[in-house]
Amino acid sequence: KINMLTGELSGAEALVRGIDENGQIVTPGRFIEKLEKSGEIRDLDLYVLNRALFLMDQWREQGIIPARISVNFSRVTLLHATTLASILAIQSRYPRLPADLLELEITESAGNIEKSALTDVMEQFRHHGITFSLDDFGSQYANISVFSNVRFDVVKLDKSMIADLSENSISRMLVRDIVH
Repeated sequence: KINMLTGELSGAEALVRGIDENGQIVTPGRFIEKLEKSGEIRDLDLYVLNRALFLMDQWREQGIIPARISVNFSRVTLLHATTLASILAIQSRYPRLPADLLELEITESAGNIEKSALTDVMEQFRHHGITFSLDDFGSQYANISVFSNVRFDVVKLDKSMIADLSENSISRMLVRDIVH
């Protein structure tokens, strides 16, 4: 992630991909929903979190100042009763990493959660220095209610909103207004 005002590195995103029986990369769209339905998504989310923090700690040991890394978290994981405790336990393995280097990224599909429940959970996490980003805003879910009623530290616009900014005056107006 690059700060468009300064051109400096401002963070990164931990991405997960699968590999099929032919060794081909499998995008999350092909397996995330299945993992959410089975409940196994929580294991994957926490695994990716641990690997991201491990990498950040390695950077720190090499003298590289770690940038904030965002980790996608399913609404299933986010609302699980023991998720915060699990995150804190994982973070405790890396005591030299400030908590604010962790950003949990949730998709607009979190709009399926009652806004007050989502806000309550996020505030519990924020109490421990964890920040939140709204991923893919403007994608297929387009839940303006989540955008306008839940406080996010970062809002990531879906590529469909910005792909043709130079040619599409309506897209430019939408993006400008969202930013304002």
